[in-house]
Amino acid sequence: MSVGSARRAVAGLSVFAVAAGFAAVTGLGVAGAAPETPGSLTWNANNYEYTRTISNVTPSEGETITVKTVFKRKNIVVD
Repeated sequence: MSVGSARRAVAGLSVFAVAAGFAAVTGLGVAGAAPETPGSLTWNANNYEYTRTISNVTPSEGETITVKTVFKRKNIVVD
């Protein structure tokens, strides 16, 4: 895979992860169980497991919030 192709693939997955996170936050999509910990959400889609963690779910004005999204391939099948 060339560097340009790899960048496009990563960009595409990043856009998908952001869109899926937005859908989860706004209530669009499939309903799931309550998060294990406040600020953490895990969901599965397209043979991947996504985990989004937000450092501070009740921020005050001026505080810094860190958002981390991790996605893991559930199967060893090449996409």
